Amino acid sequence: MTKFLFLAITLLTINVVSQEIAVSGVDSLEIVKEKSESEKNSAPAKHTYKKHNIGVGAGFVSGVGILYKRWFDNGQGVKLTFIPIFKSEDKHNDAESFLSVGLNGLYCFAENKRTAYFIYYGGSVLFDDYLLNDIHGSYAGHAGGGVGIELHIQRATLELASGFVGWWKKERLTSYDKSSSGYYSDREEINIGSKQSYGFHPDISVNLTFGFGEF
Repeated sequence: MTKFLFLAITLLTINVVSQEIAVSGVDSLEIVKEKSESEKNSAPAKHTYKKHNIGVGAGFVSGVGILYKRWFDNGQGVKLTFIPIFKSEDKHNDAESFLSVGLNGLYCFAENKRTAYFIYYGGSVLFDDYLLNDIHGSYAGHAGGGVGIELHIQRATLELASGFVGWWKKERLTSYDKSSSGYYSDREEINIGSKQSYGFHPDISVNLTFGFGEF
């Protein structure tokens, strides 16, 4: 009888110990899993849609024209916008030339399958050579930043962004010899100085691009 009692106690002890080991193992696996999920969630966001993007866009900070956008695997990106319209051969055309160049930095802080959220910062410069009353051309600079969203539809991306921009503008003031007749472009130009202005206002930009190049 004593032998049977001793055997029963031994088996019961082994069963309890084995259950404790199993529970401990499950807890360890749960801890490892939670740690893995935590590390995954705390990892910096990466833009993984397309490396290269080409399209058109418009904005005060980004500039106006044809754009090229490049994303890197660390979530950083850069966007270049550029458009030149050279002087017209038609001397009677008041809109003679136009140049816009913009350079922006990007940082993607969140992303899912169809959208990406980012911060943008940078500026653009604008040269506009025209004739309007006594103003003959202007130079302008813009600098600012904000947040934006990318909406992905297959290879196409619609980018909408909003922020704030500070600007500076210089207009060249001229006058013309009014004693002679004909078009303004045929008369002698007299430089009478310049006018400068400054400001700060909201920035809105819209871009449409097509992407290629996988990460």
